[in-house]
Amino acid sequence: MKYLPFWGATALALILFSAAPAKAQRGDYDYTPSINYTYLEVGLEAVDYNGGNESGLLLKGSMVTAEFMRVLGEIAIGSGDDFFGYYDYTDLTVGLGGFTSLSSEGTTIDWTAAYLHLNWSDAFGSVTNTGYYLDGGFRTMVAPNMELNGGLRYREVEGFDSRWIRLGMVIASPVTGHGFSFEYLTSDAPSDPTKIRLCYRIHF
Repeated sequence: MKYLPFWGATALALILFSAAPAKAQRGDYDYTPSINYTYLEVGLEAVDYNGGNESGLLLKGSMVTAEFMRVLGEIAIGSGDDFFGYYDYTDLTVGLGGFTSLSSEGTTIDWTAAYLHLNWSDAFGSVTNTGYYLDGGFRTMVAPNMELNGGLRYREVEGFDSRWIRLGMVIASPVTGHGFSFEYLTSDAPSDPTKIRLCYRIHF
């Protein structure tokens, strides 16, 4: 992959970050392991599929708007290479979601419905497709500074449907709310795509 050296270096940083002790003891701040659905992320994504690959920049966020409800959005801008040559892409996602807590120790289940606006352009012109996805998943705290998450996603774009599995991890300081997120997605689509995302996250 184009960003393989970066992924390796950042993975090492994540391991060191997770192994480091917290900056403060539990008594120094009011903290109960919990899931925060209001955050902003900026990072990179890399996509591999049969016959090509993509890489780009990613900006995404989520904000709680009511009890157990949130809005979310993301934009990915990058370039790819396939049988026909190079192309640029811009993927826009906006959605609504809900969540509920399963335990006071920091485990939630959540669901999302999102609209997709996908644009590709190359030397011959541009194509815009629209669609949606439905997603259900979980998030759980396994340590004061580490969260594991995952879920299943159904996606349909211009009549073509696919099913996705996503797995992720968030490592963030319980003191500052800053950290990193890692997400891996794979699909049963004919092109056999896999997607890796690595972002810097700020919780609010």
